[in-house]
Amino acid sequence: MEIKVYNLTGEVVDQVEFATDGLEPVNKKLLYYVVNAYLANQRQGNASTKTKAEVAGGGRKPWKQKGTGRARVGSIRSPLWRGGGVIFGPKPRSYFVALPARVRQSALSEALKEKILGTKISLLAEYQIPEAKTKSVSRFLQKSGLYGKIIIFVPQDAELFRRAGRNIPGIRFGDWKAPDFFHILNADRLLVYREIWDKLKEKIK
Repeated sequence: MEIKVYNLTGEVVDQVEFATDGLEPVNKKLLYYVVNAYLANQRQGNASTKTKAEVAGGGRKPWKQKGTGRARVGSIRSPLWRGGGVIFGPKPRSYFVALPARVRQSALSEALKEKILGTKISLLAEYQIPEAKTKSVSRFLQKSGLYGKIIIFVPQDAELFRRAGRNIPGIRFGDWKAPDFFHILNADRLLVYREIWDKLKEKIK
């Protein structure tokens, strides 16, 4: 396949070939497992309810056991009563799922592979802009036809480009040294600086 290379005016200035013959199909079962684990690890697990032993009040028996004609009850904090405790309610717990390093590396490889096979990767020939103006990056995206949720991989010294693009909805800047498989998988498209792409594609197995 051929990956388009854009300049900052939104024009296609080159195309880079990428051999997809040796790529295996995307392992969807692996991605399903790691995405579920990732989302579970985002949960705080701090939901909590009180049992009838923890609810305030209810220390005195409301009425005597027999002779009133009413149902027997020992506390006004019974789970059956309004304001009573909760039966089997949630308590603080950890939802953490440990992912081995090899599984995380495979997940990153599969996420990149999914974007490649779906032709959802574009390359950037340059990133130097004269000033940090949002309209500079916005105009580039408009002319190049790139839209939606986009992850941009540019060098750390691209400060002006980062400042200009961070206010655009749907734009996220990624760290190519430690890319996040979940955000890559969740993005509509990847926009990668050409020299970084040579290093990023090494993570594809």
